[in-house]
Amino acid sequence: MEGIVSLKPLYDFARKYPHNEAAIKVDRTTTLGNEYRRKCAALIESVPREQGLYLWGFYNANGFWTNIYVGKTERGTSSNLYTRLYKELTAERACIWREVYTYKQLRQICNRIHPPQTRKANLRAWDRHVEKAGATHIFWIALPSKDSAELKAIEKDLIESMNPTGNRQRATPPEHLREDTKQAFGFLREMIHRDENRRSRFRLDLHKNFWKTL
Repeated sequence: MEGIVSLKPLYDFARKYPHNEAAIKVDRTTTLGNEYRRKCAALIESVPREQGLYLWGFYNANGFWTNIYVGKTERGTSSNLYTRLYKELTAERACIWREVYTYKQLRQICNRIHPPQTRKANLRAWDRHVEKAGATHIFWIALPSKDSAELKAIEKDLIESMNPTGNRQRATPPEHLREDTKQAFGFLREMIHRDENRRSRFRLDLHKNFWKTL
């Protein structure tokens, strides 16, 4: 089982409230912040609560795909595909607001909305979150039959072969390319090249200088 999530509604929301920092707060204390959470939940309502793999990225103006981040999930209620994507979309929302704020402005906002005792840790976290900036879609694959070690090996293989820009930490992959990695890559490749998925692409201002931000 596989699918795609378009992040366009989240970018539309960020553009609607570009100067309201309440929308960026993740602690459930603001009306706009909670509205953003509901939008995230609606986007991924069809994502199963299964373990699997996922890929963040975007189509450029010519329809060519760029890999931004590869991740894996486990079986647990707090780490399955649905839960992981919900957490990343809500807790790491700075990557969405990078479309309407500069990197410097985001760090200033982070300092303003967090108390002094947590600012340093939150700045480090936001720096990691912004590495997903520019992504417009998330592809996911449910792999319920794999065990944790198999998923981890597939993830390592995919990160090395797909070279996503946001995966800064790289683990040594297995010595030989796994057959299940080829299968997972085949699923992702097929979804990336589907006409309906390519037609769903949309441009971000950030894409104009995407490679300069790396």
